[in-house]
Formats: sequence, C-alpha cells, structure tokens
Amino acid sequence: MKDSTKRLLLIGGSVVVIAGVVYYLYTQNKPSNESDDDEEVIVDEQPTPAPSPSPTPQPVVSQPSALNTTDKVKRFQDFMDIIGSWVKGSDGKFKKLNKGAGYGTYGPSTRAAYATYSELYNINNFGGSKSKIIPITGPGSVPAVDYTLSDGSIARYQQNKVFIRRNSTGAIIFNRGMWSNSGRKIVISSDSKPSKTYETNNFFDTLKLTKSY
Repeated sequence: MKDSTKRLLLIGGSVVVIAGVVYYLYTQNKPSNESDDDEEVIVDEQPTPAPSPSPTPQPVVSQPSALNTTDKVKRFQDFMDIIGSWVKGSDGKFKKLNKGAGYGTYGPSTRAAYATYSELYNINNFGGSKSKIIPITGPGSVPAVDYTLSDGSIARYQQNKVFIRRNSTGAIIFNRGMWSNSGRKIVISSDSKPSKTYETNNFFDTLKLTKSY
C-alpha cells in the first residue's frame, strides 16, 4: 500500500472518530425539555377555576326617624324594659335588655318591638313628664300609657287600642272608646249616647275634644 493511501485512510478514520465524539457530546448536553420532531408533546391542561360567586348583598335596614340615633334607640329600649320582657335569649325565653349587649343598637329585637309598640311609644313621648308607662303585670295584662290632663283626670291608652278616661283616683270612668293614629284619632262610645269620632293632627287637641262628650 502506498504511503499516500495510508495517509488518506488515517485522516478519514480520524474524521469519523471526531464526528462520533461530537455527536455523543451533543446528545448528552441536549436540553431535557426539547423533544424530537417525531415525539408527541403532551400538555397537562389544568381546568379553568370557576369564578367565585359574588357576595350576596345585605339588605339595608332603614331606621325610622324616631330611632335614627343611638340615644333615641336607647330611650325606646328603656321604654320596652318598663313594659316587660321583650328580648328573646339563647334559651328561647324572653327577658329585659337592662342596658346589656345591643343597648343602643337597632337590632332585630328592637325592630320587632318598634313595629308593635311604636304608636304607644309615640303617645308616651307626646305626654312627656305627664305620661306614665303601665307595664305588663301578668298573663292577660295589657301595657298602657296614662296621660294626666289639666283637670286631674287620667286618659289611658292601652296597647290593645282601648281608650279610657277616668277621674284622678280611677274610680269613675268619664268615657271610653278606641284610639288609633298615635292617639290623634279617638272614637268614644257609650250605652246611652251615639258614638262620636274625634280626630285632629295633634294628640293633645284630640284629647281635649273628648272632654266635651
């Protein structure tokens, strides 16, 4: 074999070896996240989370003008404590608030009480210092507000809408009937006379008119 042929074979063999080494190093350093063209790429698809439900809007509680401040709420709650037990406890029994938790707050118990006793409460406020709250004294008892007139007689407004006007000792009944509209309307009835309706825009004016019956 000629020397030139040997050199060509030697050079060719060296090229093959070098190419093999380069290919081996390339495959070893190839990034693991790269795939060959003939490999299937699998994408792990995560489900799109459902949108969180919007919070349910809370109803806006509108306070009546008579209870639109903390002090006004407290005065009404004090009024109810004189009437009797009105706050339902966790044991299911009713009790007085006694300036406890919720004092001054327009909560569910106060809203329910005002819906029932608002007119009687208005009469008590109209009368001011001349009014007296008559509490519940037992089963079948009806709370009321007594208002003392200038002649000493007493007009009683009961929660069941009964109106009674007596003398100062309570022994003599002058007239009786039914009241409504926070005392602005009074219908007087009698066994000997036809009933008569007195109604004005003012609690005191209506009450004065009943004296002429």
